[in-house]
Amino acid sequence: METKSANEKIEYTLKRGMRKTILLRVTPECKVEVLAPRRISQEFIDGFVQSKREWIEKCLEKKAELARQRAAYRMDTLFFLGKEYPVRPGKEQEVLFDGSCFRVPNGEMEERRALVKAWYRQQGAEILKKRVQIWAEKMNTEYASVKITDARTRWGSCSGKNQLNFSWRLLFASGRAVDSVVIHELAHTMVHAHSAEFWEIVARYCPEYQQIQEELKALSEKLSVWGWSQ
Repeated sequence: METKSANEKIEYTLKRGMRKTILLRVTPECKVEVLAPRRISQEFIDGFVQSKREWIEKCLEKKAELARQRAAYRMDTLFFLGKEYPVRPGKEQEVLFDGSCFRVPNGEMEERRALVKAWYRQQGAEILKKRVQIWAEKMNTEYASVKITDARTRWGSCSGKNQLNFSWRLLFASGRAVDSVVIHELAHTMVHAHSAEFWEIVARYCPEYQQIQEELKALSEKLSVWGWSQ
């Protein structure tokens, strides 16, 4: 599908389904997609896309720039618990870290990424389980289990059965940010909703949580640029 403006046309993919509203989105591949109810006419959808032209162009420009930056990324450094370390060629077919630098074997970027990801997941299993145990004792609460996941949009989550999940990407963040996310999820073992009572618990154990939320937001944007959100 395509819709035309005075200056150019906007091409998009239309997917109809059992929806009540129209959803317009721009994919990481810089493709425009429209999800729409079956009953809405093509003319209405064209007009809707046309009305969002300025927003679409800004999104496409931003995502194209991210794609350029991602293509230029060479993994010269890696962040671990908030600190940046140089990456040097490694002889072993695994990632090694000696406290001053990372050793990552040469090869295709995706192969190197896979090795780095495996290393972070392993570290996450050790570090996060330990931090959860420490903070659970301080907060006098209990949890069912701790799992390291590949979640891209959430640093952590807590299930209805108090199972705690953390993204391995959290290990890029500072120690205080890691603790903040741990405190947040442990607070959910006591109050599952984001109510006033919940935020009081979080603030009691992490008074600077709002500042840390901004820190994590900035880190999320960097991870996207570096291609670690894929």
